[in-house]
Parts: sequence; C-alpha cells; structure tokens
Amino acid sequence: MAIFDYTEAHAVAVELITFFGEAGSLVKKGNDSGVDEYGNTTAATQDVTIPGLVTPLLEYERFEVDETNVLSTDSYVFFDSTEEPEIDMIITINSDEYRVINFEALTSVDNINVYRQLQLRR
Repeated sequence: MAIFDYTEAHAVAVELITFFGEAGSLVKKGNDSGVDEYGNTTAATQDVTIPGLVTPLLEYERFEVDETNVLSTDSYVFFDSTEEPEIDMIITINSDEYRVINFEALTSVDNINVYRQLQLRR
C-alpha cells in the first residue's frame, strides 16, 4: 500500500498557489477600549494580521450552492500561511473586502497542512 506524502502534497499546493496567486493578508480587526455589558473597562486590542499567499477568487459550482451555508454570491480562495485563519477575518482582493465565513483545511495526522480553502462573503 502506497503512503501518501503530505509534505510533497503541501509543496505542490504552495507551488500552484504561488503560480496563480499573490501575496495577501487576513486581518482580524482590533477594538477600541470601552466598557463591556457588565460595566467593566475593556482594553483596546490591536489588529491581528496573517500574511500568506492567496489565489484569485474562485466561484462555487452550482451544485455546491444551497443558499443557506453557501450563497450564490460567495466565493472561495486557497490560502497558504503558517498561521491558522479565523472566522470573520477580512481579506482585501481587487480592492474589495471579503469576510471569512468558513474554511476547510486538509491536514495530516502529523499536523502537516496541505491547503486551506476559505469561504468568502462580501
């Protein structure tokens, strides 16, 4: 039985994302200081930025759109980074901002990430 080489698969994925994509960053917007619902003062938080490589926007196939989890206006990209993205992070592509709605990752049991597919919504 052949053993799947996740390291090689990751290298191929990075090569494809590099060839078709470009540098991009996911941003989690920080907050100003304020007061929470209990009257406690909250500290300001800085923006968190995850740099990486991102493909151009790709459209979902018609059969993937259910208008509940995936809307007809949603797109997706493949994103390569050493850091894990979070839901609600923002990415700017072609001067338009998109929010990460969901993401799927292909990761080995040895924690080798092959790729991350980010579902985006404007």
